[in-house]
Amino acid sequence: FPLLQPAAPAFKLSAAPAMDAGKFQQLWGSLAAQDSLVVTSANVRAQVPELTNALRARGIMTMASGGQEPMYKFYQYAQQEGGNGAVFLVELIANTNASTLSCTCKSDNADSLKAFCDLLGAALQ
Repeated sequence: FPLLQPAAPAFKLSAAPAMDAGKFQQLWGSLAAQDSLVVTSANVRAQVPELTNALRARGIMTMASGGQEPMYKFYQYAQQEGGNGAVFLVELIANTNASTLSCTCKSDNADSLKAFCDLLGAALQ
């Protein structure tokens, strides 16, 4: 009988990640692992008011946000639950004219960054 490999644990975010503005700024400037993604959606203008709540439901918290038509910026953070407790930072730029959500993601764990970006991209669809 072949040995069954245990399934990799599902990637999950903490419901209450710890972060403050000073730590966010320090980490943003120092984290080397980086990835980016762009989501195109005809509903970007309608999504902007709901982005904070929609992402919070997935474990991605908003540190700061602002802007005006057609450009809005959101600075967000999350932390992987269990395992290594990897930290993730996001700069999300919503461009209502171009109908895009552009994200730059940074982490202290390069191995978990792809899984986080995939989760973020799915949440923004």
